[in-house]
Amino acid sequence: MTKKVSIIVLNWNGKEFLRKCLDSLQRIKYPSLEIIVVDNNSADGSQQFVKDKYPKVKIIENKKNFGFAKGNNIGFKISTGDYILFLNNDTVVDPEFLKTLISDFEKNPQIGCLQPQLRVMSNKKIMDEMGSFMTITGFLYHFGYRKNWNNKSYRNKREIFSAKGACILIPRKVLDKVGLFDEDFFIFFEETDLCFRIWLAGYKVMYEPN
Repeated sequence: MTKKVSIIVLNWNGKEFLRKCLDSLQRIKYPSLEIIVVDNNSADGSQQFVKDKYPKVKIIENKKNFGFAKGNNIGFKISTGDYILFLNNDTVVDPEFLKTLISDFEKNPQIGCLQPQLRVMSNKKIMDEMGSFMTITGFLYHFGYRKNWNNKSYRNKREIFSAKGACILIPRKVLDKVGLFDEDFFIFFEETDLCFRIWLAGYKVMYEPN
């Protein structure tokens, strides 16, 4: 039986990005998914745009900007998937990427969170990053940040301390165990806190280069 994936796209005044993002989601080659747009009280017509152009997409219209953590948590609470994909609105995905990520989870039940390879939209030869690591300063080191994607070291699956919230896939059972994003983080470090809790619960956070 195919496991269902819920894709949660958080939006705040991102109408200019939504078409490319949602169009790419329509092209995903995966048989069971739902798409949820959580709008954080946009003033650019994003809500009506989604309703008019993407009638099959579920939309949540928040009455204020709740930030990244609470906005995504609200989306999770109406989701029905076995896996939850948190996705930024300024992204475009590969049609095959979910098959690859789901396959990793099925092969290794110790994985609690996966980040795929992320590249810069304006120059797809350049990595956005491939996972983050804590440093003694308390700030993160972003491995592969703004480097050429074809470097051999970026083509291997590896454990990472923290995935980037721009695109992360997590099984529902893991979120049920460790909890959702900590809403004290309005924006930034909320995914790091979540990944830390995933590690502490006995799971792994992984980078998938394919």
